[in-house]
Amino acid sequence: MRRSLWALLFLVLGVPIVFAVAGVAWVASLLPPGQGPRVTGPHELVGVDTNGSFAWIVPVADGVVLVDVGLDQQATVLRKEIGGRPVLGVLLTHAHADHTAGLTAFPDAPVWLATADRPYLAGTAEENSPLALAYRKVAGTPTAHGALEEVTDGLEVELGGEV
Repeated sequence: MRRSLWALLFLVLGVPIVFAVAGVAWVASLLPPGQGPRVTGPHELVGVDTNGSFAWIVPVADGVVLVDVGLDQQATVLRKEIGGRPVLGVLLTHAHADHTAGLTAFPDAPVWLATADRPYLAGTAEENSPLALAYRKVAGTPTAHGALEEVTDGLEVELGGEV
């Protein structure tokens, strides 16, 4: 009787666990290899890991344009990668601190963002999701010091001679 209970328990719990582990292993085998802390792309585009999210450096004629600025308020990795080139603007994918905290390192750069994200960077609203609260513990409340430009559908931004 006791042996049959263990066999039943294995069938009920063990078999699904084995299939789940095998499924996760199969999906993991299909994923591309990790990219590392620095990724290069076409046209001298560079992506750098900024403590959990990537920020992208887009070279243009007169400097660089950044896509997101990461969680590090000093933007240490970004500034090292940029060197002495001027930052002509920052394009934000969204207003979470892991993409915006580094704005303090580029106070004069204009920032383009979605209309819905403007209150978070203007300091007139705070997101209260658990993730946002955790980011604020690490990086404080992100704010933009430069001009805030709202992105609308179809908007074309010209920076450094590039659209």
